[in-house]
Amino acid sequence: MKDKRETQKERGKYTGFPLVLWILAVVLILNGIVLYRSLQVWEFEGRLDDVEASRLGAYSLADFFGQQASRRGVEKNQAVRDSLARLRYEIAQAATVQEVGAALSRHGIAVESVLAREEEEQNRQKLAEMISQDPQAARQEDIAIITVGKDDAGNVVVEDPGKVLTADTREKIEQDRRARQLTGILTVQVSKGRAAVVTSRSLEGELESLRQENEQIKTELRQVQQVGGYAPLTGAGLIIRAVAAEGQEEQLANTLGYDVRDIINELFAAGASGVEIGGQRLITTSSVRSVADRLLVNQQPVDLRPLVIKAVGDSQVLASSLDLLLNAPFFSLDLDLEEKDSVTLVAYKPRG
Repeated sequence: MKDKRETQKERGKYTGFPLVLWILAVVLILNGIVLYRSLQVWEFEGRLDDVEASRLGAYSLADFFGQQASRRGVEKNQAVRDSLARLRYEIAQAATVQEVGAALSRHGIAVESVLAREEEEQNRQKLAEMISQDPQAARQEDIAIITVGKDDAGNVVVEDPGKVLTADTREKIEQDRRARQLTGILTVQVSKGRAAVVTSRSLEGELESLRQENEQIKTELRQVQQVGGYAPLTGAGLIIRAVAAEGQEEQLANTLGYDVRDIINELFAAGASGVEIGGQRLITTSSVRSVADRLLVNQQPVDLRPLVIKAVGDSQVLASSLDLLLNAPFFSLDLDLEEKDSVTLVAYKPRG
């Protein structure tokens, strides 16, 4: 039978399947779903489409993260709860399988980092509590510094120059699972019978936290740019090809600008995330007007043979929003509507 120390040592080595690999595995599965469905190798039973199927898979991974948080004892930690909530929100907002995969890659890895960081912080506080409970430390009046780290072989090393700790406490720390999981050096200050963590977070943890905040800011900026028109936007949507209706060719020059603006208004009213006309992305200050037999968008002439309008959003809702225009007697355009699983809008390019 193995002795207690050997068993604890083996347990300390076990870390389980890395969470990053779980994320990558799920993303690969989502890509596989799209590939197999596109090749019609097999179909899901019921009415579950690609996006919903991938979303369910992503939620399963989010549940797994929640279980990991409980196993690590950090399920009530606010940073952990916020990161899990953010992951679920991004999954819910994803409109395509690719967006679901991107949410997992970006926010799933962030959740894994937060779990590791907060578990490390919890371990540090627990080790400080062990030092506080030492009978000799409880009687320590002067300031003393104790450090806990690991040598090159991975063994826990307790440095106690002031001989504050008893041999029993030192041995407990050296064998403690939380000490073996430390990624940096723990420094504890003992004074007047109390132990306090001096380095509450490792330098690596602080850098990782700053990196996560930076990535979050970049993500939010990218989303603002996409919605505002200053960055490419991809998602399910509608492609419209417009030509002059039969018998309306002569008056098209007088009505084209009005008709196109009506289309734009209907699309945005139906929830379009973005609209592109003839290769020109619309932003809040965009202009759309007809001059003679030309259409100017953002002060640039666009091709009318045919006029191509792209919109990102719920393709069925977008298409339905144009029914009223198509049946209006004053509308001078014939519209060919194509609902697409993926439409990419270009970024707005200022003149000059």
